[in-house]
Amino acid sequence: MERRLHIRMDLREPIACTCRIGDDKPLHGFIKNVGVMGVLIELPDLTGKLTMECCQRVSLEQNSKENGNLFSGMVGTLNWVYKDCIGVGFDSPIRATHGELMEWLEEQAVLCEETT
Repeated sequence: MERRLHIRMDLREPIACTCRIGDDKPLHGFIKNVGVMGVLIELPDLTGKLTMECCQRVSLEQNSKENGNLFSGMVGTLNWVYKDCIGVGFDSPIRATHGELMEWLEEQAVLCEETT
């Protein structure tokens, strides 16, 4: 059963980021898709090793400067862990509506397509 309330959009290319979950050491990964209230982050070095508990606080810093700092400084909650990916729900929306988020991502030249 799908629990997501907002449509996610795949990014043209993953955006390198560093995330800190709770007080743990920084983890390096890639933002793969984005919705109004969250992102999916792939953490390839941790395949099969992610055992973090949901509801921990997550902070993001973007490593790549070529797309600006679209996601740096964003803070949210770890919603789920699956294989080498995590789902992060933000405390406040990235943009107010899906349409505004699509427009913003298109302006940044990072939007690829909607996903379910």
